Amino acid sequence: MGIAQVDLSEFEQAALRAAVCTALDVAEAAEALKHGAHAVKHDEATTEAARFVSLLEVAYLVASADGFADEECAALADLLEQATGREATADVLETHFRDLEAACSVLGRRERLRRAAADFTDDASRKDALGFAVLVALADGKLAEPEADVLSELCSDLGMAEGVAAAAVTEVVGRLRAALSS
Repeated sequence: MGIAQVDLSEFEQAALRAAVCTALDVAEAAEALKHGAHAVKHDEATTEAARFVSLLEVAYLVASADGFADEECAALADLLEQATGREATADVLETHFRDLEAACSVLGRRERLRRAAADFTDDASRKDALGFAVLVALADGKLAEPEADVLSELCSDLGMAEGVAAAAVTEVVGRLRAALSS
């Protein structure tokens, strides 16, 4: 079962952003984001810090699969700033995303994805990483074929069946549509 492309562009961008923020607040990865961002901000070499950086990288690699315009980068950074309780600022996140792009040009996107996925060593963290990547990929209202392909690759790198990614997309789209309808 392949991952379906999604188009939520019928919703206003502001409403979609609010729905994504709501979904991020209840996502399993929400607390990990906040704790990890705090650890990174304070230069703590912890599991939470490493997981935060890996979550950012996985999300970036999926969201940027179809290109990553400056405004998309800024919007994602703003969203993550809010999701981390402002522990990670938008300008720091934008710089981090540019650094990730430079690292991708050296090692390649697939290798970066494989390495980041390897940091999620248990089922719960793998599920969190996948769900977070899906949510971030949908933040612009669309899940295009290149993003779906990277999600499939991420599932493989995480040791999960592709059907798990398809189910994660369906679940996240359902949460977004519910938030947009209320």
